[in-house]
Amino acid sequence: MCRMSHLRDDLRSVATWLDAQRDEIVDDAMNRLIERVPEYFDDADPSLAAQARDATSVVLRDLAAGIGDGLTLPDPTASSVEEAKIAARTGVPWVVFQRGCNVLLSRWWELLYTEIGTWDLPAERRQRLVLVVSRYLFDYFDHAATELERVHAAERDRVMRIRDLRRVTLIRQMLDDIPVDEEDLGYPVAGTHVGAIAWGRDPDGAIGAMTARIGGATLAAPAPTGASIWSWHSAQGLDETAHSALRGLAVPAGTQVAIGDLATGVTGFRQTHREAMLAFRVAMGTDRAVTLYRDVQLEALVTNDIRLAKEFSARQLGQLNGADERSRALRETLRAYFATGHNGAAAAAALGVHERTVSYRLATIEKQIGCSILSRKDELALALRLHDLYARNGTAAVNGLSPH
Repeated sequence: MCRMSHLRDDLRSVATWLDAQRDEIVDDAMNRLIERVPEYFDDADPSLAAQARDATSVVLRDLAAGIGDGLTLPDPTASSVEEAKIAARTGVPWVVFQRGCNVLLSRWWELLYTEIGTWDLPAERRQRLVLVVSRYLFDYFDHAATELERVHAAERDRVMRIRDLRRVTLIRQMLDDIPVDEEDLGYPVAGTHVGAIAWGRDPDGAIGAMTARIGGATLAAPAPTGASIWSWHSAQGLDETAHSALRGLAVPAGTQVAIGDLATGVTGFRQTHREAMLAFRVAMGTDRAVTLYRDVQLEALVTNDIRLAKEFSARQLGQLNGADERSRALRETLRAYFATGHNGAAAAAALGVHERTVSYRLATIEKQIGCSILSRKDELALALRLHDLYARNGTAAVNGLSPH
């Protein structure tokens, strides 16, 4: 009983000392934070430093009261909650905020340990007091950190939603030909752009890969329904050759990206986005990771109705539309024949087969379609492109799919 009485007395002494030294401890804490966590205050809103001082003082007051009241554990103070919110609003990451908390915990424990060491107490009593106060401080900071992390994350998400909404509004104004200040948009509209639309498992990763490949500024925002991400990439140093190299862009697994052509100025801002949208509509029916508009311009013209495009391809190819090996070989021969300017010998060389094999296959094709190949060369060439586009995906594509 006497032991517990001594502990209560000693805890009240700790509380009294904390109260009496609060201003000095707060000054010491702020200096230690500036020294150990400078990024918490660098280029930050001045209100954050003021809020940090106020929160530190209130936390110290509540800790003194809790220690003096038999180790009652207080909830995070309103000042600490507000500090976490300000940190989130000003872009201070949680890991930096948490580091500041750890610096305070370490310093306050150091000060208390040093102070208790000067008191005239029996060794066992001093050791018990140190252990109890130590556990109390760690329990409080652990408890407070859990709640403050939740507050910080919620505020960060709220601010990001507001910023995204603001950015989307400005982008829609741009696309609707309503003047927008470049500074408000945060993107050099007057320059050269590449527009993109990313969707799937990790669209942010795909946009990041675009930025890494192209360099320069990036403007990105979720589409109005959040089903995809729209982006524009400042491409001042990008030429046609480099742009074509985007076909080999590495994007995260399960993610797809559609890319418009290079375009310049406000008009180009809209144009490259329209092209990315058209490429998106084509690519939605495929498993292609990267689709450049310049590669699917013809398909984009005829795939506004995907079902109609598939029906056109199947009707034009007839028996050539089959999934068997013989149909595949006939389609491959027809592609080579078109690619070589209707030259049977060149097609045979490209395929690595005898010229008579090509002649036989072409005759078979004409028999199956019921007319000469050259009389329907345009229709057949388009049908082959549509077959390549949709064959691997069956009927997965749905008419009317949109990135909005």
